[in-house]
This record gives sequence, C-alpha cells and structure tokens, in this order.
Amino acid sequence: HRESAGGHGNPDWLGLTLAIGLPVCVQLARNDRRRPLGIALIGVVLVGLYLSHSRTGWVAAAIATAVVFAAPCAKAATSTSTTSLLFAGPGLGGHLGAFHEADVGRAFAGRLWIYERSVEVVISHPILGVGLGRFGFGYLEEQGRALSLLKIPDAARGFVNATTAHDDYLQLACESGIPSAICFAVFLARTASALFSRATYGALGAVVAFAICALGDSPLRLPAPVLLLAL
Repeated sequence: HRESAGGHGNPDWLGLTLAIGLPVCVQLARNDRRRPLGIALIGVVLVGLYLSHSRTGWVAAAIATAVVFAAPCAKAATSTSTTSLLFAGPGLGGHLGAFHEADVGRAFAGRLWIYERSVEVVISHPILGVGLGRFGFGYLEEQGRALSLLKIPDAARGFVNATTAHDDYLQLACESGIPSAICFAVFLARTASALFSRATYGALGAVVAFAICALGDSPLRLPAPVLLLAL
C-alpha cells in the first residue's frame, strides 16, 4: 500500500496532531451553533487517526475526549470563534492513506531499550543535561556502553539509531536536566488548571492530549503540535 503522512512527514506525527485537535472539535460539536462543523471535523479526524495507526495518538485522543465529555456543556464559549476554528483546523489534515501497523511487541521492546538508555543519560547528567540538540550524542554513548556487554552479533542486532527519546519528559531531562523536565510538567499542569477554571474544556482536552502524547512520542519537537499548544 502507498503510505502517506498527511503532510506531517510521518504517520505517527499525523496521529499526534489529530489527537491534540480532536478535543476542540468535540467541544465545537457540543455547541448548538457550531454542531454541524464540529461533527464534520470529528469525522475527518477519526478517519485520519485510524489510518495513522498511531497508538500514542489513539490513547491520547481517547482520554482527552473523555475529559471534554466529562466537563459540563458550556453554552457560551470562552474563546473566540476564530481561535476555535484555528485550533480545530488540523482535522482538515486527516489525509487518507494506507498504513502498516508495526508489530506491537517489537515496537514496545524498541521503546523500552531507548527509555533505558535515556534514563542512563539522565543519571550521568542530572542537572544540566548533555545540552540542547545533543540527545543523540548522549544516547549513543550510553548505548555503546550497553552494547559492549553483549556478544558482537547480539550487539549488531540490538543497535537502535534513536534521534529522540520518544518521550519529551525524558528528552528534556537528557538535554536540559531534571529541573527542566519538572518545569515542563508544571507548565502543562498549570495550563490545564487555568483552562479548567475558565471552562475552556476543548483546549483543556488538547493540553491533556499533548501531555499524554509527550509520554510516548516527541510532540514538543514537531511544528504542528507546538503551534496548537501555543494557540
């Protein structure tokens, strides 16, 4: 099958973007005046999410949507129509295509290996990290130490060229130290709290989706998710 990433460069990245945009689409559908638009966007986003085969995106979208449904249905939106439409816009990027789903066991084993090496980087550089943009260097150094303990054939098969930690909290801790990772988590928590107090539930769901995506991938290093977070 011909693969496509909806203009995002990678099917998983498309899934992350759609997961962050979905809660705002759901909130639009809960508003009487914008229901047709919200329902149309939800349909496109769900199709795009399915085709992306992004497991991280699926989990984030499900939990974030549940957050929006659990919130009271606000008749008066606290954000402007323009901002809401910009936030929901990624739903239009649900490009149709066919994707192959990677083997779950193999994918989990690969992520676990990357996480273990990333934790070792954090342990070696807990306060200042290895420097912005230098995750790959720190990771390869720790991976070299781990592979040196294996037999040569096993080491050759076990090598993983990870350009990110596939976890933004870990990556921040690797590059900028544990304090930076804590600041990022506090930023997301305070943002979510502020949106909840303002009854901006669609945007609240989007922040929750971003926080979950950051546990299993690297939305902080992708233009579209960062733009949505800024909005």
